[in-house]
This record gives sequence, C-alpha cells and structure tokens, in this order.
Amino acid sequence: MAQKGVCLDPKKILIIRFSSLGDIVLATSVIAPLKKKFPEAELSFLTKREYIEVLEGNPNLAAVIGLSKEELKLVNFTKLAEGFYGNYDLIIDLHANLRSFLIRAYSGIETKIYRKAALRRRRMVGHAFTRGLFPFLPEVYKKEENVIENYFKALEPLGVNYKEELPEIVMPEIKNKAAFPLIGLHAGGKQNTKRWPAEKFAEVADYYAGKAFKVILLGDEKDTYTNSKIMALVKNKQNLADLSGKTTFREMVLKIKECSVLVTNDSAPFHIATAVKTPVVVIFCATTPKFGFAVRAKTNRIVNIELPCKPCSLHGGKSCPKGHFRCAGKIDPRDVIKQVNELI
Repeated sequence: MAQKGVCLDPKKILIIRFSSLGDIVLATSVIAPLKKKFPEAELSFLTKREYIEVLEGNPNLAAVIGLSKEELKLVNFTKLAEGFYGNYDLIIDLHANLRSFLIRAYSGIETKIYRKAALRRRRMVGHAFTRGLFPFLPEVYKKEENVIENYFKALEPLGVNYKEELPEIVMPEIKNKAAFPLIGLHAGGKQNTKRWPAEKFAEVADYYAGKAFKVILLGDEKDTYTNSKIMALVKNKQNLADLSGKTTFREMVLKIKECSVLVTNDSAPFHIATAVKTPVVVIFCATTPKFGFAVRAKTNRIVNIELPCKPCSLHGGKSCPKGHFRCAGKIDPRDVIKQVNELI
C-alpha cells in the first residue's frame, strides 16, 4: 500500500544542502542510493557556488546548481524559491534551515526533511559547561550520533535505508596512490580550539620525514602561518613539502587521494579523505565525535580525549574557555603515529 504523501515514482529530485564544505561531502552519501532506487529519475543538487566542485563529477547527478552570495540573500531568495515550482517532483532537504524552508514553502513540492540533532548538540555543550564547573557530575550524553544515518532517515519513506554508506567524491582525474609512502598533514581549521598544536603536528612530520617518507602539508592561504611553524621544526626538510595556498580545491582532493594516510583535525579534509578512500587519522580537540560527524569507516582512526568540560562549543572557538586546552594537550604525537602506522 502506498504511503500517504510519498512520491513513489519521482522523475525529478532536488537534493538541498548549502553548507559547509564537510557537510556537502557527507551529503554525497545519499546520491548513489537514491539513483539506485529511482534509476530513471534526474537528480539535481542545490548548494553554494563555491562547493559545486565537490559534486560536478558525480555521474548520478543530472545537474549541480550553485547559488552565488547575491542569490543567497534573503531579500532575493523568495523569488528564487518560487522558480522551483513545477520543476521537481520531490525535494530532499538535508539542510533544514530558513532558505531550504522557503524553497519548500514557495515551491509546493513534496519534501523529505533531514531532522537535525542541533538541539541535542547544544544541550551537550551546556552540560559540558556545567560539568566543567562541577566535574563530579555524571556524563549524560554517551550516545554517538551519526549524521549520515540521520540523512537516510529522511529517505526511509521512499524505501531508501541506511546501509553504512560513505561519502563519495568522483573526479575523472583522480589517480591511484603514490608509488612511494606519502603522509599528508592538514593542521588547519576554522577555529583555534579545533586545531591540534603545530608543534605536535611537527613531531609527526619529523618522525616520518626522518624515516624517508614523503610528507606534505596541506591547506589554503589561511594555513600558511601554521604550516611555516611546522616546517621550521622539522629537521629532514628534504622530505617535506608545504602545499598550503598552492593548490586548487581539485588539486587538494587529488593530493589527498594520493596519500597513504592523511592526519587532520576535525575539519573538511577528514571527510574528503573518507570520500576518496584515503585512510585518515582525525584528531578531535574541543569538539567531540558524539556530535555525529566522526565517520567511522574501517580505515578511519579517531583520536579523542574526553573531558568533563568537552565539548565547550558547537564549532570550536578562538581560545579554550578554561585556559588549559587539555583536550589537545593530552593527545600525544606518539599515539597519533601509532594510529598512522596501523594504516600504512
């Protein structure tokens, strides 16, 4: 029996996810299963213009629609939302914010909506603040969310169920692994408290450079200062290259694919590595895997220290509220090296 309000044979499906880069990568996990379920349907993906490169090579997408900053302004968005009327049979809303709501409201198209765990994450931060003051209080939030699994819950009425799918970035020019052992390090991150200290990354770089491994430092222009600190601390510089600010997005993805292992903070390169099947060691400082973004693929290793005051924020901050930054300081480079050695 058909479920009420479920489009059983959609011809055109629109997937919506606007930001951020890591979230766009994670959202790619639903594309192939949707296409498998509805092989005759045309799938389109609506996102910000700066993220279209993540999606453009995907053979399961008929179109990738990238909106400019001007188009994303709310004053212009209502008219844009009306333009979707009649163009799609089904919307998969994996963002569930004001803009995606306007598209749903003004287009009148049947929509399946991802239910965020945002309130739970905010409660976790509040609980950690209280435990930071009173460490003897018990931990309440023990369950680890899974954002990808939550995306699939929106698809369950369509008969598309979660089967431990992973994100996928498809680029025709993606190559195989480098012929020699190559360790990638990404020490950047938008917020200071999500970054493992540069001197600790330098210990990892120095260890592998000293063993004649090739080591590359990845990042954009904002990461050049951090990577210069790492470069200054590494002795075997002949085996170390700093690529920060020197690669396009596509080139960075290709470099991550070439790596034997990537070591990174809790940031977009973690999800990119998973999406191109590169083993990755990811370091969580102020945030926590319990938020649901720690994709636990077989070749992923999560390095994380739980403290009563953690997580202190949703997305990290400029400095540790307690002034000690133990969530990063307690993570020993030797533990990270051990995890890397298991994956090489």
